[in-house]
Amino acid sequence: MLGTRAAVKLKPGKAFKQASAHLHNSLERSTMVLQLSDDIGSWAEIYRLDTSATNLYSLPVESSGPSITTLALDDKQSAFVVRVTTKDDSASIKIWSAHDSKELAHKRITLNYTSFLLDWAVAEVSSESNGELAVRVMLSTTDGFFSMLRDDILEWQRDEGLAYTKDVVIVQLPEPVFAKSVFFESSKDVLSNFISRLGRHTATFFSKIQAKGAKSEAGSDVPYRDHFGFRQFAIAVADRGRLWALDSAKGGMVAWTTSMSTQVGAFRSAWLLETSAENDQNVPVIGVMYDLPRKDGVVVWKVNALTGQRLFEKTYAGGKGGVQIASKGPRTLGVLAANDSMTVLATAATNLTDITNSIKALALVTLESKAVVGYGFSASGLNKFETWRFELPEAEVLVGHALQNQYQPIASVGRVLGDRGVLYKFVRRAMNAVLTFNEETQELTATVLDAFTGSVLHQLTHANVGSPRSHPFHVVISENWVAYHYWTDRPTKGYQITITELYEGSRNSRLESADGLPLALSKSFAYNYPISFLSVTDSGQGITSRDLIVGLADGHVTTISRKLLDPRRPLSGKVTTADKEEMLVPYDPVLVVDPKQVLSHTYPVYGMRGATVASTLLESTALICVYGLDIFLTRVSPSMAFDTLSPSFSKAQIILSVVLLFVAIVVTRPMAQSQQLKRRWIG
Repeated sequence: MLGTRAAVKLKPGKAFKQASAHLHNSLERSTMVLQLSDDIGSWAEIYRLDTSATNLYSLPVESSGPSITTLALDDKQSAFVVRVTTKDDSASIKIWSAHDSKELAHKRITLNYTSFLLDWAVAEVSSESNGELAVRVMLSTTDGFFSMLRDDILEWQRDEGLAYTKDVVIVQLPEPVFAKSVFFESSKDVLSNFISRLGRHTATFFSKIQAKGAKSEAGSDVPYRDHFGFRQFAIAVADRGRLWALDSAKGGMVAWTTSMSTQVGAFRSAWLLETSAENDQNVPVIGVMYDLPRKDGVVVWKVNALTGQRLFEKTYAGGKGGVQIASKGPRTLGVLAANDSMTVLATAATNLTDITNSIKALALVTLESKAVVGYGFSASGLNKFETWRFELPEAEVLVGHALQNQYQPIASVGRVLGDRGVLYKFVRRAMNAVLTFNEETQELTATVLDAFTGSVLHQLTHANVGSPRSHPFHVVISENWVAYHYWTDRPTKGYQITITELYEGSRNSRLESADGLPLALSKSFAYNYPISFLSVTDSGQGITSRDLIVGLADGHVTTISRKLLDPRRPLSGKVTTADKEEMLVPYDPVLVVDPKQVLSHTYPVYGMRGATVASTLLESTALICVYGLDIFLTRVSPSMAFDTLSPSFSKAQIILSVVLLFVAIVVTRPMAQSQQLKRRWIG
């Protein structure tokens, strides 16, 4: 009867590890296909459902390759069972009636790609005039390929693997060979310099002559960075071990793509391990980590970021994650195991002593259901041990966490005030921000912890906050400040951003409080826009202002200037002379999206998951890559382009000025020499 509900127990014929169901409802009966699988293969059982479940028949085990079984309908609403099996670069389609185990049709199709594991399939069956069955199948694989199969023809296919991107690593390309040659020539004498340059120019001249009229071979174009370092590779890392290199200077063109393995589980992490300047091969290296299919370990790859070539592969049984370790020269990677041990992946150029010292100075923070736990490492650096634990109250749940980048450059440790005083920033190499929510009291608590000691540096509670189930929280931490986004019901209903800055003490003092806690300055702003993520801009030396990057829920990416998010903005409408010296603007409780700060302009970026920020050779400019269903990359200059000439700069005027100055020197030099000569004769 319509609206009634009943539980039906199914008893498959043998043990299984995974199961999925496909259901078809009609006025007469309901038919269900239950697909089961184990380590050997997959099979299916067909049931008729009413007040009970009747097993009509079972399909045999398919072990030749990945397969998926689904239900299909024809124009008369008759149900059919369709099984699709792939192996290497081919696929087979078998059709049965939903009520009879006799095979009705078998199609074979040649694919243009080597398929991965099958994700889902949608089928449609029709009867032709000669009595045969025609079938169309929309097929999706776990690595992002979508295919339309019709009978024994592959109608079309498209690669949507980039839509499954989980992280992006941006790598700087190596400098051109001639740039290094010029650098080495500068340290030689004049004759050696001339001979070296003559040989280099001659080789370049003949190579250009040979290249005329001949097409370059695919892959022969070695990528190099441009003069300002704007050309970089954004390495998109997706599910199932797939990687893409997107060229930032060529509109996101795919420079290379590779599939590491089909037999991997969920994506773990990706890191930049070596830059092009840190090894003899002039090649940047990235590291990627995935879970094993049964989650009983991890697999790690090192990949050449210029070509996608696999440089290293190793499986770690019992591995639970990884952590990047900064040392002198190439960065290294530590693989954490369940027994609190750590295996270090070191290169031949890495000094073991430097690695050990870096590990001992490393802060590791993990999240549990009701606690945040910090770990330290032994003197050898190969074993971790718990150093502190921040327990959550019984009624609170963890809703947000952000860990400070331990290797983020900080150019200035103080903030100069308008009266020439100094506020010293509370700078710690590793702080983490924790957001907890109390469902009973509807309170949000923001806590800043020292990642090395676990001590509470600052804590602030907000009342009348909306539940994270309907309004997710977002938090980010950088330098000496933390910002977070949340929903509040009172006194003004809507989203808010709160920013807190930590200082050593008040004006011209360092840690003046007796308990050693920093001075905290906080301000809240109404920012009534739902968002997808928060991030921060960065630069090579940390001189440029770090603005807040916001991914709006409508698909646009914008930035909020740190000047607007300054908690020292005066509450009164009057701006004093000292405030003007600091370029402080009066406090306004409402922040709006400035169209000039919308980085994505009119192009929405759908399904945003996060953003990766990379510095360039210009201190003023950084690259921002936002990833999700779409991938968007752009340049941003939070403090304006102070280290380059503006496009409106008049080059003709400066050239004319130099020419006039040169003419003036040529004309006045004989006159000055003549006067000097007369003066000597007279004197």
